Amino acid sequence: MKSSQIVVSRPAGFDLCETLKCAKSVKLAMAFAKKSGWTIIKEALLSGKADVQVVVDLNFGITDPNLLSEWLDLSAKTPQFKVRVAPERPTFHLKLMIIERGSVTCAIVGSGNLTGGGQLHNVECGVYISRDEEIKELQTWFNTLKSVP
Repeated sequence: MKSSQIVVSRPAGFDLCETLKCAKSVKLAMAFAKKSGWTIIKEALLSGKADVQVVVDLNFGITDPNLLSEWLDLSAKTPQFKVRVAPERPTFHLKLMIIERGSVTCAIVGSGNLTGGGQLHNVECGVYISRDEEIKELQTWFNTLKSVP
């Protein structure tokens, strides 16, 4: 079966999990997250030494509460893993991953949530970004995202 997903401008041979294993920093902002999506990147992300920041939304009841509990436990035990929850308003609907790996930083902005469907099964589209000025703008914007306790 042919994949119904595309990441435009992705370099030939780009492997997300390999990139996450070697990352220094990973910033994830996802409208929805489920264990089915987390398990796709979990091992790669946690096997490295990356500082990880996650911002996730709880609106609409789609984000898995068990996953949020796992992330909060991980955050309490692992200083380099931080999780934040988006406020109820305005609606938080983004899907963004910024990965810093050595001297190379990239971002993937797209339609896929951190769910099994969003990462593997749905029809989704994303864009791979590596231009310094665009990365800096995304990082600055990510750092301004509001969160609630």
